[in-house]
Amino acid sequence: MVLFLPLFFKLVIICEVILYLILGAKFFVSKALLAKKEKITNFIRGTTSTTLQAITTNAVTIIPTTETAMTTAALVCLDAPTCTNSCGVCTDVTSTGGTIQSRNFPDDYDGYGNGFGPLDCIFAIKVCPGKKIQLTFTQFVVESCCDTVTVFDGTSTDGTLLPPTSGYTLPSSGITTSNKMTVTFNSDGNNNALFPQSLRPGKWQATFTVV
Repeated sequence: MVLFLPLFFKLVIICEVILYLILGAKFFVSKALLAKKEKITNFIRGTTSTTLQAITTNAVTIIPTTETAMTTAALVCLDAPTCTNSCGVCTDVTSTGGTIQSRNFPDDYDGYGNGFGPLDCIFAIKVCPGKKIQLTFTQFVVESCCDTVTVFDGTSTDGTLLPPTSGYTLPSSGITTSNKMTVTFNSDGNNNALFPQSLRPGKWQATFTVV
C-alpha cells in the first residue's frame, strides 16, 4: 500500500496541471472573444478606436469622457468677448476683457464746443454664455450739467447697474447677472463754461473683465 502513495501524489499533481491549463485556455479564449466583439461594435458605429477624442471647432470644444458624454458633453466657449460701439472706442479686447473709453480719449470728448455735436454712444459687450462682466471705471470727468454715462445689466432695455451718472469722481464698479452689458454715453456736444477749466479735458475710461 505504501508503494502506491508516490504514484497517487503524482496523479494528483498531473490533474492539477491539466486543470490550470484548461482554466488558462478558457481565460484567453474569453478575452479574444470580447476583443472581437468590441471590434465589430466599433466598426458598426463607424470608428476603429474606443478612445474618445476631443472635437474642436472655431467656437467650441467638446471634450467627451465616456460614450454617453459624446452626446451630452457641455460646450466650452472659446470666443473672445465682443465689444461694439456707435462712437467712442473699444480697445485691448482679449479673452479676459478689454477697455472702453470716450471719443478722442485722452483728449476732450466734445472738443470744447468746436462743432462736434451731441453724442449718443452705445457700447455693447458680450462674453461667453455662463460668464459675467465686471466694469470698473479708471477715469471719469463728465460734465455734470449735461452729459451722462449709464450702465445696463444686459441690453439697454434691462435694469441698470449704474443709473445716468455724471461728475468728476469714479463711479462704483458693477457686475452683470448675465453675459451681456450695455454702456451708453450721452452728451450735449458742448463742454462750455459750465465745465470747470481745472478739470478739463472731459473724458472717461473703464475696463471690463470676464468673471
